[in-house]
Amino acid sequence: MNKISDCYRLRDLTKAVNQQLQFFAYFVFMFTLLGEVHRIPVGLRSNGVKVSHDGRRVYISNGGDGNVSVIDTATNTVIATVAVGQRPWNMALTPDGKKLYVANGRSNSVSVIDTTDNKHITDIPVGNLPWGVVIH
Repeated sequence: MNKISDCYRLRDLTKAVNQQLQFFAYFVFMFTLLGEVHRIPVGLRSNGVKVSHDGRRVYISNGGDGNVSVIDTATNTVIATVAVGQRPWNMALTPDGKKLYVANGRSNSVSVIDTTDNKHITDIPVGNLPWGVVIH
């Protein structure tokens, strides 16, 4: 077992813990097999959690701030904050991991982020109140 794979397997637990604590503190919890906890400050009302395919990055949508925090799992630090639409929710990575799609509930759009440069590329208009994205 290693830190990255443990984090990947526990992403659902991370999301559940984060949702329970969102009104008290805006942190993402990274769990390791040994039970260590790393508190990483992110944005207001963080919600969606997506782990990159290689486990090197964790993406957190911050609903209250309208952005996505990018966490480097080797250093457990936020390496970028990318502005997206209003009330970002859930996210999906392309199979090659080069783009992250973010559903923006209040903007009625999906933002596209280039994960290589951690830059916002464009917004795609969609229907009312999107809350998730699926890529097949």
